Amino acid sequence: ISELRVAENVGKCRILSQHGGYGLAENGGFCRSMAGTGWRKMSDFVVANILVHLSQWVKIMTQKAQYHRLDFDVLTSDEQRTSAIDFARRMLKRRSVRDFSSRPVPFELIENAIRVAGSAPSGANQQPWTFVVISDPDLKRRLRVAAEAEEKESYERRMSQEWLDALAHLGTDWRKPHIEDAPYVIAVFRQPYALRRDPQTGAEVKIKHYYSEESVGIAVGFLLAALHLSGLATLTHTPSPMKFLTQMLGRPPHERPFVLIPVGYPQEEAQVPVITKKSLDDIMIHL
Repeated sequence: ISELRVAENVGKCRILSQHGGYGLAENGGFCRSMAGTGWRKMSDFVVANILVHLSQWVKIMTQKAQYHRLDFDVLTSDEQRTSAIDFARRMLKRRSVRDFSSRPVPFELIENAIRVAGSAPSGANQQPWTFVVISDPDLKRRLRVAAEAEEKESYERRMSQEWLDALAHLGTDWRKPHIEDAPYVIAVFRQPYALRRDPQTGAEVKIKHYYSEESVGIAVGFLLAALHLSGLATLTHTPSPMKFLTQMLGRPPHERPFVLIPVGYPQEEAQVPVITKKSLDDIMIHL
């Protein structure tokens, strides 16, 4: 398109798009039309992001998906029923535990559970998660102090009376000794986007992760199931706010704290609240 427009600090700008939104600056670089401000030269960072996303789009649109044969265990009807009943029986016994024993946990069990969690389905298979395993006693103590400071503020000032009433039957408060008592604490981080370094320009570009919250939620479900079936007790803990985890655990800015999971064996005399779960009729609709 031969039409030329005058752009600030770039001389003339040759229009590249049918809609006149982007152009090639006469003295190098790219420019675009900004609403109400005329034509302006685009920064190298913005151009690099556009080019990276464009190259990814071209790659995705031109690449052919590759497949291999599904590895799937075909069970007999009896095997299916036995497996389903046994899985349900074991999972229905899972409870959130706050009274942890100091009994050591083989690290192999933690590794295996995280391996299972990492196999969870995710949007575009982008796997937007990081699992940080903490066992250092001093670090766990500092995590507990930071978490209790936030929780104390929440219980005493931030939380509404309605919220406090909803928690009353569980008997929880701002004190979180389980962070320090459990042999391991797994901090799960969500990655709403990834950071990549463009090999040609050296610019750092963002790669959006699709459905990152849903994906990490599914992975945490896998993790809890794997840990429970390994004979370990867990608790899902979401101190609010959780920003202190990013700083204390040295995570980059594109990772967001999602949940804190103490892991270990329950104390011999561990107690759990008396609760009920909704019946199958209450949660399932068969059409």
